[in-house]
Amino acid sequence: ASGGLEALPGWRDLDGLRSRLAFLRARRIPRPTGRGSTPATGMAGSRDWPDLSRAAVASSLSHWVPPLVAGAAHFGRDGEVTRFGPTPAQLEAALLADLGFEDRKALGREAPRHWRSPGGKELPLVYGAVDGDPASVLLRVRLQLLLGIDEHPALRHTPITVELLSPAGRPLQRTEDLPGFWRGTYAQVRAEMRGRYPKHAWPEQPWLKGHGGTR
Repeated sequence: ASGGLEALPGWRDLDGLRSRLAFLRARRIPRPTGRGSTPATGMAGSRDWPDLSRAAVASSLSHWVPPLVAGAAHFGRDGEVTRFGPTPAQLEAALLADLGFEDRKALGREAPRHWRSPGGKELPLVYGAVDGDPASVLLRVRLQLLLGIDEHPALRHTPITVELLSPAGRPLQRTEDLPGFWRGTYAQVRAEMRGRYPKHAWPEQPWLKGHGGTR
């Protein structure tokens, strides 16, 4: 049962990876290679990315768990077993055993963990978080970090849903059209926020380059 997966060390740590793979599948972005078989589906030579949904992984436990558990005993200095069970790294390796070098490069390219701002700051991306849509990707970012940007953030194949945050990290608005936001409802946001956060920049034309995040 899928509930049993929670007992596996590192299962929860794989939520981000599982969401990234679900994103690639939902967007029908092809894998560079399709050799071997995926642990979760057992589909030999599949061109699809591995399905690491709870249902798929739970239905194929008998395929990939036994060899993983066979080497999962951890011994102390006195030779006694100190812990039994795969490490999070071993679990991830088992689930992704089918991904070759080119696949892993494509995963990082097509579904990166972070979006890099023009200023070089890396901000985490959250996949599947917009209305439960696995094909969605969300960027939560303080509004001031996007000042001077007049092009909507996007991945190679997908526009990013941007959740703009106040200087305190509270949500202000979500948009898939940053230039449109700057020239539209930003004026209302600016009117409400600049009195609360006077030390931060709230320029009248935020799409122009050269604005700092704070005064």
